[in-house]
Amino acid sequence: MRLFKFVDNISFDFVGQRYLAFFVTGVMVLGSIGLLTFKGLNYGIDFTGGVMIEVKTPTAPDLTKMRTDLNSLGLGNISIQEFGDAQNLMIRVPEQKGSMEEQKDSIEKIKSKLNSEFSEQKVEYRRTEYVGPQVGEELKKSGIWAFILTVAAIMGYIWYRFEWQYGVAAILSLVHDTTAVIGLFSLTWIHFDLGTLAAVLLVA
Repeated sequence: MRLFKFVDNISFDFVGQRYLAFFVTGVMVLGSIGLLTFKGLNYGIDFTGGVMIEVKTPTAPDLTKMRTDLNSLGLGNISIQEFGDAQNLMIRVPEQKGSMEEQKDSIEKIKSKLNSEFSEQKVEYRRTEYVGPQVGEELKKSGIWAFILTVAAIMGYIWYRFEWQYGVAAILSLVHDTTAVIGLFSLTWIHFDLGTLAAVLLVA
């Protein structure tokens, strides 16, 4: 059952390295909290509002070139996500300042650009949805509550099943893990949307 059968008398003092581990994890947690406080998160349109366009292209596109072309339209930081296969894409456009007409105009610009890129073949537009800022704010609050209730449920179960000290210890490690993940998103400025929130809850 030994991992290294060719070495005798393996002894590594894990507990003796606890102060180094405390320092590293403390830096991670405090650094993440600092990033969230002063830098925040790069919220996707699920939280800030915007337009989602689901399309199917006739051939697998060059995503790098497509992102560059769409971002050149001056509509903000547009994200493109594959799902299913390389031809099925979800295009997310940030909310435009102004009235609903501005949102519709951004959709038409996207469609015009895609149609010009696949001029000889037809692009299929399957779904177009507008997410208002009010809905995004509600999703943000729901996400926070989902995280709090998840943490409370885990702590309650461990408290009931074992002892309360284990529940507290488990929550401390859980807070460390989830805070570090969220801090990484803040540091790298990757979009934080509902899919990301689901991933953080999965870590929990």
